[in-house]
Amino acid sequence: MWWFVIGYVLGHVGFLLGSMPVIVAGGVIFMYGAYTVVYGRDGRD
Repeated sequence: MWWFVIGYVLGHVGFLLGSMPVIVAGGVIFMYGAYTVVYGRDGRD
């Protein structure tokens, strides 16, 4: 759940700053959060 929040905030801040690396980082963290929710744990089976 926290990965969604952190990723969303990072992406939003990056969008406001116009900083592409920050947007990408937020997107990666958000997708990691989605992955953990879908597959249960953190993918390190």
